[in-house]
Order: sequence, then C-alpha cells, then structure tokens
Amino acid sequence: LTASTNRHATSTAWVTLGAPGLAVCVGSWYFEVELTKFKHPQIGWADATFRFTPDEFCDDGPGDGADSWAVDVDRQCSWHKGRQGGWRSAVPGQTVGCATSIGID
Repeated sequence: LTASTNRHATSTAWVTLGAPGLAVCVGSWYFEVELTKFKHPQIGWADATFRFTPDEFCDDGPGDGADSWAVDVDRQCSWHKGRQGGWRSAVPGQTVGCATSIGID
C-alpha cells in the first residue's frame, strides 16, 4: 500500500491494511476508501503503538483498542477502545473520507 497507488483488497476473513512507512507526528491528513462491497469495515487511524503485524492473524482492527479510531458504516457506529456511539450508513459504491489533525492547536 502506497500513497500514490490504488490498491484493492478482497478477503473472506478480516483484513487490516496499513501504511506504517507513512507514519506522521504532526499535521492534517486525509484519505478516501471506495466501498465497492463490504461487511463491517472499520476505517480510520492508528497511532504508533497500534499492533500492525503483517502475515500474522489478529482479531484487532482500527478502533478496537486505545491506539486507534475508526468508523463502521455497515454497523453504523464509531470505534475507539471498542464499539462506541452511532455513525452514518453507506452503500456499495460510496466513497468514505477520513481526516485527522495531529499536534495542531
């Protein structure tokens, strides 16, 4: 996964995609995800303590712990330290944008 290339992920199980090489400490950042089809997507951000382990099974995704934040447009909820409050729904073909500001007052 790189910032300049479109990637498509398909899976019959849970999958977490990340770009640890693009980690930042300060600034405003934005990305988009096109939802061609989905089941319980948790789309969001993680900090440097997030356990990202390629090639290893793990049930944790964005928002499951204190180290990440996510929204789930299928179950219509937000995630941080587990399932939190409500969120909007989406339909296949829709694009979800995700933005954050880090270290900016």
